[in-house]
Amino acid sequence: MQFKVYYLKFNAPLHLGNRRPDTYDVTENYLRSDTIIAAVYDTWAKIGKADWIPNDGIPAFTVSSAYPYVEHGGKKVHFFPRPKIRFNQTKEFDQARKAIKKVMWLDQFYFEKVINQESIDFESGRTHLKGSYLSKDADPAGHITKDGRQRVEISRRSIDPKDSRPFYMEFIFFQNAGLFFLTDQKDERLKKALEILQYEGFGTDRTVGNGFFTLEEGNIDIRVPEGTKTSTNLSLYTPKDSDDFRKYSDHQDAAYDTIKRGGWITSIGLMGIEKKSVRMFTEGSVWCHLEAINGKANINLRPSILESDTHPIWRSGRSLFIPIKTSSS
Repeated sequence: MQFKVYYLKFNAPLHLGNRRPDTYDVTENYLRSDTIIAAVYDTWAKIGKADWIPNDGIPAFTVSSAYPYVEHGGKKVHFFPRPKIRFNQTKEFDQARKAIKKVMWLDQFYFEKVINQESIDFESGRTHLKGSYLSKDADPAGHITKDGRQRVEISRRSIDPKDSRPFYMEFIFFQNAGLFFLTDQKDERLKKALEILQYEGFGTDRTVGNGFFTLEEGNIDIRVPEGTKTSTNLSLYTPKDSDDFRKYSDHQDAAYDTIKRGGWITSIGLMGIEKKSVRMFTEGSVWCHLEAINGKANINLRPSILESDTHPIWRSGRSLFIPIKTSSS
């Protein structure tokens, strides 16, 4: 399968909100697909192109979440989330068992092996186990790091310096690395938003220069299996209704996890108002269907305290899917 790719080569630290909006000491490791779509819509509105935002909230394109990549040996090494299936190991390798459990990211070589249910020899490839990464070539340890920076929260209701509260904010630092995401088609309006977002940034603390990146484009071919009845999602996913969920999860190898998505409205005049929240299925889940694109693309998180004529707060739960073989496929 071939996809259009956008690379976000970060030239500034990045903090991505984790769990509660007031928790800064931990950052997420990657950028979720619903955040990308929401940022694109917000950018269109800021540049006077609100008419580009579809009335029904359904974008013309579908994107994956943005995953890590590093530049190594003159090429980009892409990492994908580990699908929720067991590795097809050539044999048990006791010495690496704990290390294997820690793996969260697979380079394209190993990702293609996993989705095609090809055997992996961890004994001979033990040097490929690099913390949370499984990689044949690049070691992201020197390219993607985390560190904390101290901040001080000052009360707006008091002038007493004793009311200030220090806290730490964790950031991701990139060296010849960044995040990439896939999309199902080339869309000039999407590209326009990303070109502006280079200088607007993603994540927290954008007003002091964090989250900025350089945009690059490319294409990627992923070797996928044929004749399988199951697939894995590369974006956050929300089934269109409960019937879809029951149908798609009715398989002995179905596996999934959820995450709560919500946060605070950032539109001018509405800042500080909490959105509704929704639970979505995380990337790398396994489902019993073969659609390349599936899910509810127009989830409205506008809180009930706002008037009905206030603009919708769209979140996309539509995902890119690729085929994956499982032990019973």
